[in-house]
Amino acid sequence: PTQVTIFDVAGRHVKTLLNEELPAQTHQVIWTGDDENGRHVAAGVYFYMVTSGDERSVGRMALVK
Repeated sequence: PTQVTIFDVAGRHVKTLLNEELPAQTHQVIWTGDDENGRHVAAGVYFYMVTSGDERSVGRMALVK
C-alpha cells in the first residue's frame, strides 16, 4: 500500500492521510491541518512521509493559519 503520514517536529504521529493501494500515476493528497481526532493542530513545522513499497520520501512543510 501507499501511505502518507504527518508528524510534528518532535516526531510524534499527527495523522495518517492515506493508507491504500494506488495505481501508478500522479495523485494528490490534501491535509487540512487536523489530527486523527479531527482537532486542529497548532501552526508550525510538520513533516510528511510517503511510503510505497520499498520507497520512502520525507519532506518538511509549514502549517500557516
